[in-house]
Formats: sequence, C-alpha cells, structure tokens
Amino acid sequence: MAGLEDWKQAGEVLPESLAPVEMYPIALRVPLLLTFAEIALRNGEKDKALHMLSQLKPFVERMPLSYSSAWHYLSGEYAKQSGDAQKAMSLWSPLVKDGKERHIVTGK
Repeated sequence: MAGLEDWKQAGEVLPESLAPVEMYPIALRVPLLLTFAEIALRNGEKDKALHMLSQLKPFVERMPLSYSSAWHYLSGEYAKQSGDAQKAMSLWSPLVKDGKERHIVTGK
C-alpha cells in the first residue's frame, strides 16, 4: 500500500510488533523500517515512527546514501510534527548542498 501511496490503508496493515523485523539482517531491516516509519508519520503515529527511526540511528553513517537521506528526511519530519522546527532543519540540512536545492540522493 505504501508503494501506491495509500498511506491510510498502509497504516491499517502496519504490524503492531516489530519483533520479527528486528531479527532480520540489517540489509533487509533498514528499508523495511524506513518504509514503516514513513507510514507511521503519514498517519500521525509519531511514537511508532520514533521507535523505528531510533533503531536505525546507529547505522545511519554506514547506510547507503539513499537510505541515510531517507532517515534524515523522516527524522526531520518527526521533529517538524513534534513542533521542533530547528531540529527538523538541522536534520534536513545534509540533504542540501552549498545552499542550492541539490538533493544528495540524486545529485541533481
């Protein structure tokens, strides 16, 4: 459902427990938790999203660029939804280079 951007329905099937996912190898866990965190944020479930993003935080520096960019974006979105605009901007700043609107994932 997330792939179809049907966030409401995706939220309805979001697993309650992440215990099975937490046992997956990190290469599988990262994209799943990023997707689950986005679903949670889009459905206003900030606590769930924070739990998922917190699990990924120790791995951010070693993630492929696309995943670390997604982590920064989603963590910034969490901060924004929590009313901390300054923290959101600090998390989003790595996504911009030299003051230009240049996203580090695509390099464009």
